[in-house]
Amino acid sequence: MPVINYGHSNATAWQADATSLWGILLHPKGELDTFNYMTEPLDSLAETRTRVIGLQSQTLAVLLTTAIFVRNFNISLRMVVLRIRTLSAWCCFIPSLLGAIFGGMVVYAFLFSGLSCRNTVWFSGFINTIAIMCNSAILLQKAYLVLCRQRWIIIFGTIFTLPQLGFFAIIVLDCYVTVEPKEGCVLYYPLYLPLYWFFASVPINLFFSAIFSHVTYQQYRTFGSEAWMYLARDGIQTMCLAVLCNFVCGVIILFGIGGNYAIMFYIADWLLSSTILINHCQNMRKASMLPNKPKTKNLINLSQIPTSNTVRSRGKPPTARSVGRISSISPLTQPSFHE
Repeated sequence: MPVINYGHSNATAWQADATSLWGILLHPKGELDTFNYMTEPLDSLAETRTRVIGLQSQTLAVLLTTAIFVRNFNISLRMVVLRIRTLSAWCCFIPSLLGAIFGGMVVYAFLFSGLSCRNTVWFSGFINTIAIMCNSAILLQKAYLVLCRQRWIIIFGTIFTLPQLGFFAIIVLDCYVTVEPKEGCVLYYPLYLPLYWFFASVPINLFFSAIFSHVTYQQYRTFGSEAWMYLARDGIQTMCLAVLCNFVCGVIILFGIGGNYAIMFYIADWLLSSTILINHCQNMRKASMLPNKPKTKNLINLSQIPTSNTVRSRGKPPTARSVGRISSISPLTQPSFHE
C-alpha cells in the first residue's frame, strides 16, 4: 500500500540522496525515465523480467484508457461545436481533451526518454484535479438550472468546490514519486490524501445530484410531460452512477485495496465519471426534442377564453352571457397526453 509511514526508517531514508525543486525534495528513482530505468544493470534476470512484464501491462492499460478518452473527446467536441456557449459542453470537453493528452504523454514516456516518472505523475495529478472540478461544475449547473437560477446555489457550490484544488497541492508538496519493478510509477502519499479527496468531491457532488434528482422528479409528478419524465429518469440514473463511482473509488483508495495499484483508481474515477456525464449531457439534446406539454387536467385551453379584442372583432359588445362563458371552459385534453 503506497501510504507514507513516517514511523518507518525507509520513509525518510531516501531524502539523503534526494534532489530538490522549489524547495521540494524529489525521490531519486522518481527522476528516472522509462529508458534509463529499463536499461539499469541488474544482477537478477527475474527482476528484469518483472520490469518488462510491468511495462507491458501498463502500456496495455494506458492504451485502453486513452481509447476511451479519445472517444469522449470526439463526442464532447461535437457538443462544443453545436453548443459553443454552453458551460456543460465545455466542462465535458476539457477533461476528455486532457485525458487524451495524458494518454499520449504516458505513451511517449514509455517509448522515449526525457520525461521522468515524477513529471508524469504531477501532470496526471494536475489534470485529474481539473477534471474533478469540471465534473462538479456540470452537476452544479444542473442544480442551478432546475432551481430556476437561484444565486445561492452558485455561491454555495463554488465555495465548496474550490477545496478540490488542494488535491494537486498535496501531491506536489507532501507526496513523493518512485518507480517499482512491477507497478512502474508509484505515488507515495500521506494517509489523509484519500480522505481529503473523498470529502472534497463526494459530499458536494451528492448534494448537487440530490437537488437535481428531487426537482426533476417533482416536476414530472406535477406536469407529467415526456421531457420531464426523461430528465427525471436519465438524470437520477446519471447522478446516482456518478456519485456511486466517486464513493467506490474513494473507498478502494482509502483502504488501499489492490496495494500499489490503488492509486490508479484516481484515474479510474476520472475516466468513469467523465464518461457518465458526457453521455448524460449528450442525452439532454434528446430530451429537448420530446413533447413538453403538461398532462395535468388542471390546464385549460387559453384559446377558449373570450377577451375584449375577440368580442369587439365580432362586432358585439361584451355581455354578461359572454363573460359567463369563462366558467364553462372545458379542460384541454388530448388523447396523446392521457396517462
